[in-house]
Amino acid sequence: GGGDHFPEIPEGKKPYWSEDRKTCFLPVKLKPNWEYHLGINCPSFRNFQSEGGIPVEPMGYSFTTAGGE
Repeated sequence: GGGDHFPEIPEGKKPYWSEDRKTCFLPVKLKPNWEYHLGINCPSFRNFQSEGGIPVEPMGYSFTTAGGE
């Protein structure tokens, strides 16, 4: 991911798995009133996969944050 509409990952942070290895977390810093787009896998990049090596089907996510204070 990348570009103006990909959430900022704070310096020194990286994705990590829950203890039960069922949930992946990506720490991000979000701006108010901003539209974000991110995805998991794509037809040519399928590295997000189960422990058994089965890739997750490509999926895109879009959302907009609310206004700041």
